[in-house]
Parts: sequence; C-alpha cells; structure tokens
Amino acid sequence: MITLLRRRPTSHAVLEVLAGEPQAQHYGYDLMKKAGLKSGTLYPILTRFERLGIVMSEWESFDPAVADRAPRRVYTLTAEGLDFARKEIALAASTGGLRHA
Repeated sequence: MITLLRRRPTSHAVLEVLAGEPQAQHYGYDLMKKAGLKSGTLYPILTRFERLGIVMSEWESFDPAVADRAPRRVYTLTAEGLDFARKEIALAASTGGLRHA
C-alpha cells in the first residue's frame, strides 16, 4: 500500500497528469508544462514517486542520430501507481481539494 506523508498540490498535479494518460510514457519537460511546475519541483516528486513504486522510469530507446536529439528519461505509472493516483484524485475531489502545506 502506497502512502504519502503529506498531500501537496504539486504532487497532486503530477498524479493528475500521469493518471490522465496512464499508459503513456511521459518525459520531464512534457510533465513540467502539463502540471505547471518547474524542474526543481518536478524531479524530486518523480524521484519520490519512483521510490514509492508509483512510477517507473527508463531511458527511451531510439537512435539519437536519426532523431537528432539526446534520449529522454520517460516516466510511466505502475499498476499500483494508477490505483493510488485514482484514489488520491477522488479523495481530493471529495474533500474540496488540497491545502498548501
């Protein structure tokens, strides 16, 4: 069972983006834009989520010479993470949202 010590609006925003497209591979810049967060806020959340088993990450596999860019780290919700995200989103909706803590 996954538990967060504190429910924060920033973590909730990331969960909403991830749960909105649960099968998608999300990369950091895309998550920053969709969640409205800066990298210094986003990456610690993703690190914590990975440690808790909410997301898994891996380097995307492709030929950098063909794509003309460096590979990106992509993040995907785990099955347990999707269940957790849905419960957290429902909880926030039923209690009127999250307080900044």
